[in-house]
Amino acid sequence: MALLIVLCLLRTDLAQANTDYIQEIESQVRTAALVDLAAENSDTEVDLFINPINPSLSLARCTTPLDIRFPYKSNQRLTARVSCGGSKPWSIFVTARVRLWKQVVVAARPITRGTQLTPNILTLSRVDTTNRGADYFTEIGQVSGQKAKRSIGSDQPILMHDLEPALLINRGDKIVLEANRGGVQIRVSAIALEAGSLGEQIKVENLQSKREVYAEVSAAGRATIK
Repeated sequence: MALLIVLCLLRTDLAQANTDYIQEIESQVRTAALVDLAAENSDTEVDLFINPINPSLSLARCTTPLDIRFPYKSNQRLTARVSCGGSKPWSIFVTARVRLWKQVVVAARPITRGTQLTPNILTLSRVDTTNRGADYFTEIGQVSGQKAKRSIGSDQPILMHDLEPALLINRGDKIVLEANRGGVQIRVSAIALEAGSLGEQIKVENLQSKREVYAEVSAAGRATIK
């Protein structure tokens, strides 16, 4: 009877030791994964959820440092290959779920379609970017001045496909038409016959000569003949 009790206690101690070692392995995987993910995702907070190692595995405590590598990684999950090269070698795979958080530009209030974005209606907020790719913005200056292609709810991230360049010239606007001839800068008044954003070619009418020409929108109310 006494021997049976001793054997039961020994088995319990071994099971507890194995559980403790598995938790150590999970902790080492977490640390290595966070370092690896942080190096690839600057200015990003990383949440990592390790899927528990099967407690029925009996893993001999490694006599050398564990070799932890990541054969598969994505923005949503990763797989770690943990290897022991000691006197009793073994190797297992550990999986984990990943969430990435970043300070990105969001709407400070509801924005209606066609609104030109200005700093007072934008702000930065911590957002889950795990499944967003790279179509968000991290600086308000990157989107200020552009126009909303659709309505955007309050606190919603501003995404690339939400925007279009704002019109700097509207059809019918009286504008300054500029040209450089032999090093001489010429400026005349003109009427825009088309609307245009920065860099677009639009048709304008020179009010002095009454000629219609194409010019490139260079600023609000200005176009340049190239």
